[in-house]
Amino acid sequence: MFNKNEITDTNLVPLRFCHPWHELEEYQPDGGMWRIPVTSQREQFIEATAELMADPQRFLKAMLRALDEWPKSCDVALTTPGLNRRAWIGHAGCYLDTESPEETTRLGWHQLDPAEQWAANDAADQAIYEWARRRSAEQQQLSLFGGM
Repeated sequence: MFNKNEITDTNLVPLRFCHPWHELEEYQPDGGMWRIPVTSQREQFIEATAELMADPQRFLKAMLRALDEWPKSCDVALTTPGLNRRAWIGHAGCYLDTESPEETTRLGWHQLDPAEQWAANDAADQAIYEWARRRSAEQQQLSLFGGM
């Protein structure tokens, strides 16, 4: 999506990326990270995500996996104004590592103490920074070839 006066400048990259929802990796398969968890699995998912988020290095690795495996979902989510990017990338990492949907990941977050939440947020910030670094490098590479 372009802002005012961006249409005529071929060197500008849009500030926001859009893809149809059915192409977003986060919805695959069968609702992906947005599916409703089976009641018998809820506690297992909550414990698994709390354990993951309490380990900042493992959590960061899971979120970096989301950058690699979900490029379209990351483009959309991380360029959406007003979206809690820390929460989204954390949900994505938890889903890829534990298969926990968003709802039980959120409940797992509340199992962490304040220091663990702070460390998890720091890991999420590192993942978001890495996404921005990759996006910037990609844009610089495209500009070398005339915006192709």
